[in-house]
Amino acid sequence: MCLTFEEPGGDVVNALRKLFLSDSDVRVRLYEKLGKPKEMLLPGGLRVYVRFTGIDYRTARTIIRKFVKEGKRPEPIRVARLIANALLNYVRVP
Repeated sequence: MCLTFEEPGGDVVNALRKLFLSDSDVRVRLYEKLGKPKEMLLPGGLRVYVRFTGIDYRTARTIIRKFVKEGKRPEPIRVARLIANALLNYVRVP
């Protein structure tokens, strides 16, 4: 499952091919296997876009909603964002 907070756009396949020269074919196949993004409205009114494989829309929605503990963002996304911001602030300190 892949989750984003903005409606996907751009040429992702071409970007994957440029960024990952050694295994871009594998990454492109995995990306395409996820299918088209599905719009999903979460508790608190947050709109997300989800790609998934091996499960249906209802299961994906249930999984994501179970991870929304506080606020609007699913907990793993919230924690990842906190860690990323902490690392960015740590790296900026001389």
